[in-house]
Amino acid sequence: MIEELEQLAYEAGQAVLPLYEAGEYAISAKADQSPLTQADLLADSIIHQGIRRLSSLPIISEESREPLDMPPGEVSSYWLVDPIDGTKEFIKRQPTFTINIALIEDGVPVLGVVYAPVLELLYSGSVEGGLRRNRQSFRPQTWPDKRTMVASLSHPEERLMGWKEEQKIEDLIQIGSSIKFCMVAAGQAHCYPRFHSLSGWDTAAGHAVALAGGCRILAAQDGADLSYEYRKRWVPAFYVLAPGFQLIGP
Repeated sequence: MIEELEQLAYEAGQAVLPLYEAGEYAISAKADQSPLTQADLLADSIIHQGIRRLSSLPIISEESREPLDMPPGEVSSYWLVDPIDGTKEFIKRQPTFTINIALIEDGVPVLGVVYAPVLELLYSGSVEGGLRRNRQSFRPQTWPDKRTMVASLSHPEERLMGWKEEQKIEDLIQIGSSIKFCMVAAGQAHCYPRFHSLSGWDTAAGHAVALAGGCRILAAQDGADLSYEYRKRWVPAFYVLAPGFQLIGP
């Protein structure tokens, strides 16, 4: 199924590129005041229809949620989708927005696709199948010599710089969207800390890619593996850690 999902993410990304390049589309505000564009809705429609050709499992998307009429305990597998992660980057014509598709099983993102159409980067993977980049198996051989972390560009966090000093981080890369997960998995950074909760659709696909690359994704509060619950929108603060990378201190 990974190849079909890669193609589906690619089709959604290519469909929204003309809107991104033209910069001419309607922008509205959702209930939480986050922006919504025609591109979000277009990508959502393409992904929803595509998944329905492959699977009958429930789909939870940022932009179109199916009726959640099943008791949470009866749903162990479902799709978690963000049609455009980084809508603010999209509106500002920054190239790092992504298309995110993930499959959750028993709280774990077991399969994920993250596509950045402007950057022409398509990451995907599963724990069993391993990490893929641009539809080919991929495994980084090295990570930076200096302790390097990647962090959010659009959502600066007060805790970030103090944590950087605590962990003796020498280089900081700030960038938008779930591509941060992929950068750790691909050997471009050692860690990605997030000190505030995020919606599950923002993280699940990148989480799956990072797991496929051998990374650990841990809840910041207790160091437990980060997990997802049906009907529960938020995931707590977390760390994405490259293979072999150790945090300093308790």
